[in-house]
Amino acid sequence: RAAAGALSTSPGWSACAAQKMATPLPVSEAGLELEYQDDGTKLIVRDVRREASAIRNRGGEALSQLLMANRQIKALDISQAGISDNGVSHICLTLRQTDQLESLALSPVGLAGLEFLLGVLRRCTRLTSLTASLVDVDTLVAAAQNLSPEDYDVSTYTGPPKGEDEEDEEGREH
Repeated sequence: RAAAGALSTSPGWSACAAQKMATPLPVSEAGLELEYQDDGTKLIVRDVRREASAIRNRGGEALSQLLMANRQIKALDISQAGISDNGVSHICLTLRQTDQLESLALSPVGLAGLEFLLGVLRRCTRLTSLTASLVDVDTLVAAAQNLSPEDYDVSTYTGPPKGEDEEDEEGREH
């Protein structure tokens, strides 16, 4: 009999197994929702805040910690999570250590995310199914894409207008 407020589990499930089904705080803080299927061996991750940024570095880091702690997960689907290059990098580094997944489905990644994914493909012998979409840009991280070649063109720069009190460059000595 479970104590008041305690988590009761169905037969065959240990208290540890029941705990892993809860969404960890870092994952929920990142705006992600977890759905476990197939007795906890398949994890589907969804973005609960569609209007939020797709960078999801924090969500990828939280998911990598979850994967490290829960080695029973054999299938991971983050195709609806909005996790791009930076977050995928965290997950891929963990997968290279654990080699636990048999199936992986990703959100679109750029070339940076592809590099990390290639490392997983080279080292993870258990991975038999991969679903990924590649966008032909260096990275999908918006912060890395805020500069353009025009930002470096200074040929038309004239400088700030000179005020009445300002001296010429060859101004008077004091």
